[in-house]
Amino acid sequence: KGWNQEEAGAVPLPVVATLMPFLLLAQLLMHLRIPNPSGVFGAMAVLILMLLGLAGWLRLGALPLVGMAGAALVEHAWWAREGSGMSHPVIAVGWFVAIYGVFAIFPLVMRERMRGLRLPWVAAALGAVPAFHLVYRVVDWTWPNPVMGLVPVAFAIPVAMTFAWEAWRGAGEGVERLDWLDRLAWFGGVGLFLLTVALPIQFDHQWLTLGLALEGAALIWLATRVPHEGLRLVGVGLLGTTFVRLVLNPSVTDYAVRGAWPLWNWWLYSFGIAASAMFAGAWWLRSAGERIAIRNARAMLVTLGTILLFALVNIQVADFFTSEGAWVRFEFSGHFGRDMTYTIAWALFALALVVIGLNRDVTSCRWAGLGLLAVATGKLFLHDLARLDQLYRVGALMGVALVAIAASVLYQRFVARRAGGRQI
Repeated sequence: KGWNQEEAGAVPLPVVATLMPFLLLAQLLMHLRIPNPSGVFGAMAVLILMLLGLAGWLRLGALPLVGMAGAALVEHAWWAREGSGMSHPVIAVGWFVAIYGVFAIFPLVMRERMRGLRLPWVAAALGAVPAFHLVYRVVDWTWPNPVMGLVPVAFAIPVAMTFAWEAWRGAGEGVERLDWLDRLAWFGGVGLFLLTVALPIQFDHQWLTLGLALEGAALIWLATRVPHEGLRLVGVGLLGTTFVRLVLNPSVTDYAVRGAWPLWNWWLYSFGIAASAMFAGAWWLRSAGERIAIRNARAMLVTLGTILLFALVNIQVADFFTSEGAWVRFEFSGHFGRDMTYTIAWALFALALVVIGLNRDVTSCRWAGLGLLAVATGKLFLHDLARLDQLYRVGALMGVALVAIAASVLYQRFVARRAGGRQI
């Protein structure tokens, strides 16, 4: 009976020994200029084949994953040294694809020897990511073109084919089914990442942030087809990371100046897609299972999406009142039109929250709308009226008053009557 990665003491020494040659090659490439990588990458390929043979013989599932990581390190070390003055781009791309292919087909060829081991399949799936990154960099540097989004799509094809093959084969019960779900989760997740990153790469702006948002929503969707808890957990985590990058980033207004078209800008594109991904993820969590780490993940995603939309409303107001070619800044005084627009926009957003809360019978949404309406009203009386001319005071009062009346009528008609004596 062969070893496996769970046996005590079987893994640390082979893993450390495996990493050493890759580290030495990476150090060599960082200090020497080697325009043609065939010699170094050829030696690394021999090392990889020996490593995979050892993994199959001893059933050490960790070795393919360590080898994949070591190969990616060596390849990136060569790119860091030669990328800006690369003279053999075709050879480099060929090696990147070939080395990825070795790890991709290894668990398929050695299926029986790898039975019960998960890490070789993880290496086969994850290997597409560094290979895609390197090929994308080479293509972008050497052959820039208007269809760069096809690069991740090309790498998504073999990953998707492996996913389809494993899904078609199916699995049995117990441990075999868990291993099968793990394989589907890894290949499905990596494949969706490559597909979702193609869109923001093609459109160029904020590709990392939008890639995270689209991948998070796609992973949650995949969890409706492949019942794997890790997909939901990672999906929600990626969407949370997207929120942090957009809302808690103090430099978000420094990424672009005001364009020729007010309101039609990259903020609408980025915040709109990210918020849509939040709401889509919350929708798919209905059937994928909504509780992650004991908390209600659906409510969290809806809340984050709503905050993104509110931030977008404020950014759009600031953009509208900024001169073309200037940096967008948030200012809440000194311009009566802008001050009044902020107040009315907040009130309308609050009314929308109240209406949605009434329609979906969501108490927290109603209270959030009423709270924001109170803030808008307070801003109107404590800030705006002191700085607005007489005519604009009347306009601001009428606008906020109409919104407040509409909210109170709706609340009284659909909530107070229906609630009766119970607490809202």
